[in-house]
Amino acid sequence: MTGLVFKELWGRKRRMAGSLVAVFLGVTFLTGTLVLGDTLASSIDGYFSGAYGRSDVSVRNATKVSDAPWGARGQIDASVLGKVRAVDGVANAEPVIQGSGQLLAKDGTTIPSRGPRTAGNWLNDPKLNPYRLAEGRAPRAPDEVVINKMFADEGKLKVGDRTAVLTPERVPVTVVGISRFGSEDAFGETSFTAFSLEGAQRYVAKTPGRISGVSIRASGGVSQDELAARIRPVLPAGTEAVTNRAQVDEGMTAVQDGFLKTFRIVLGAFGGVALFVAAFSIHNTFAITMAQRTRESALLRALGAGRRQVLTVAAIEALVIGGAATLAGLAGGFGFAALLRLLFTTFRIGIVMEGLTVSATTLLVAVPAGLLVTLVAALGPALRASRVRPLAALREVAAEPSRVSDTRVIVGGVFAAVAAGTVVLGASGGQVAMAAAGAVLGLVAMVVLGPAVAKPAAAVAGAPAARLRG
Repeated sequence: MTGLVFKELWGRKRRMAGSLVAVFLGVTFLTGTLVLGDTLASSIDGYFSGAYGRSDVSVRNATKVSDAPWGARGQIDASVLGKVRAVDGVANAEPVIQGSGQLLAKDGTTIPSRGPRTAGNWLNDPKLNPYRLAEGRAPRAPDEVVINKMFADEGKLKVGDRTAVLTPERVPVTVVGISRFGSEDAFGETSFTAFSLEGAQRYVAKTPGRISGVSIRASGGVSQDELAARIRPVLPAGTEAVTNRAQVDEGMTAVQDGFLKTFRIVLGAFGGVALFVAAFSIHNTFAITMAQRTRESALLRALGAGRRQVLTVAAIEALVIGGAATLAGLAGGFGFAALLRLLFTTFRIGIVMEGLTVSATTLLVAVPAGLLVTLVAALGPALRASRVRPLAALREVAAEPSRVSDTRVIVGGVFAAVAAGTVVLGASGGQVAMAAAGAVLGLVAMVVLGPAVAKPAAAVAGAPAARLRG
């Protein structure tokens, strides 16, 4: 039977190639979108991990002002700094001031940015500061600033130039340094203008006795959790001490539940539609193949083969096609993800994705999906063909039903009506999820009603050709 499988496949090379291509494209799109999602999540995690430098603990206001993952919090009293520095296990602690600041270009125009426009103070401890100086020096006077390289290039600014920062009042400043965020020109596309501590208190915090938080580095041998536990008792009400890892996890959770969740759903839907189309193509291919092989199957059954053996042949064929196409689709998916990453980088989505990240979940989803879609799509036609009696098949009785069933028309019509109503309600009410669900139901209705409308549609579409060519 195994030899028969490969003879059948080789005897219908063009149909086999069509099925291979269909599964290959479906798995490629699914794998590519999953890999891109993993890569994006890994890149964002790396950004959050580097956003706090190599600090171990941060002291901040317990009240969050913004819902954004890196959203600002209320200010705290600057006297907290002295209390924190006195705690055993603190190697160094520096005040942190964060706020809004729009950097102006050399010609006085605003520099466009897809990310937040922020300002604050320059941290003198390089282990606590996520930025590093690429040119120039740190700010010393209140009107001196360090700007990140991306916005220095965008604004055509260099060390020594005069410009201004809107906080929101216009603050004339001198650029004394250009920074980079690790190896990148900016934190995503966030504009960060760093004043001296005095300048940040005057122009950003606007209150000398208030700061945004404290960044703390632990002494050797003191863990983050242990240091945070030592600091908490000295803090006033309304403030909290959190570890670096907790801050990263907090930010990643917000991103996972927001942007990344939506992003993965959109990409997953794209891959799912690709697999659905592949399944439809495979189903039709196997339906035609099984109809052509009806007499062969009948002859096998007349010679003693059972229905199970005939179905086994079809299942093995489907698994061979699905396995080969899935393996090729995995490789194609990595290439597709690399292409998407290149497009995202070219159009500057604000996050630099270095390399591709592949999780075990991606493989556990893509491989079974390719195999199961092929198997399920192929077994339907095989089951129908196996129900035809051997003698009837040998007399060339058709394996396919002669007319579309009324049940198909009724079910398809119900799906189409529900889909149309759902899309209208979702679009009119601004419910994107409802409208998307209606679109999916519409696709299902099209598939169910396809055989019913294919003949009249073909007659209408082919009428001009029939008149011209007969």
